[in-house]
Amino acid sequence: MSSSPSQTESPAPPSEAVAPAALSLRLREPLSILTGYLEMLLADEMPDPRMVHKALLTMKKHADRLGRMVDDMAAGAVEQERRAR
Repeated sequence: MSSSPSQTESPAPPSEAVAPAALSLRLREPLSILTGYLEMLLADEMPDPRMVHKALLTMKKHADRLGRMVDDMAAGAVEQERRAR
């Protein structure tokens, strides 16, 4: 795993329907990045404190991205429920 992944894809707006397969792929990328960095940190593969700091910043970015995706899914579910009434 590279020590500086640079994915800048932003999540889709809540109004944009996402197929389950596409959603799975969108969630898998940031989860894989988080898992990879966690494994490297736990294995002490980052002896340089600057590398650790950079990894933590990257993990924070992708955790935030996952949070936005979950928020978008929740907003979409609420909107679908509202339309069904």
